[in-house]
Amino acid sequence: MWKLKQLTPLAPASLTVAAEVSTVYEILTDYDNYLEWFPLTNHSKLLVREGEELAIAEFGFDKPAGARLTVECIHTRNEMVLHRRISGHMPITRVQWNLAPEGDGARVTLRTEMELTNWRILIPGMAQKFIQKALLDALAGRVNAFASEMADAGGRKFLEIIQTNDYLEIWFLGKRYKLTPIDE
Repeated sequence: MWKLKQLTPLAPASLTVAAEVSTVYEILTDYDNYLEWFPLTNHSKLLVREGEELAIAEFGFDKPAGARLTVECIHTRNEMVLHRRISGHMPITRVQWNLAPEGDGARVTLRTEMELTNWRILIPGMAQKFIQKALLDALAGRVNAFASEMADAGGRKFLEIIQTNDYLEIWFLGKRYKLTPIDE
């Protein structure tokens, strides 16, 4: 086993997804819903938002047990989302997502930086490559689920309201809500 103090940032990894850059940006800056797609996450919460450019978010992870990470999130609308570790005992110190239009989709380029002071790995660089692949695959899955929930014959739908005799069904940004009347 190798024990490393720190790895330099890994070469960027990229992926093209079938979605608009704005959709990918919205997913990446929706910190309350990271637990729906970010690997091993069991808690995600936006703590503070300062305009469109800055946020502080907190994440909890399944492995290692009880791991928490608080990150500073810097945004450039529809271009870049950068997460920098403020506190926590996870090896990730920085995750940067760059977004650019490509054809009918969006090109996502991911750069990660990890501090592996007390983390053991079998092959140097393996942890970062695994994390980059896992993060890109998870984002692609979320984008595909998000896009398929919002698609219809006329294009993408962001809001749909359906009234039945018993309830009102609302689809908003890919999420389904069911409103039922209450007796007062």
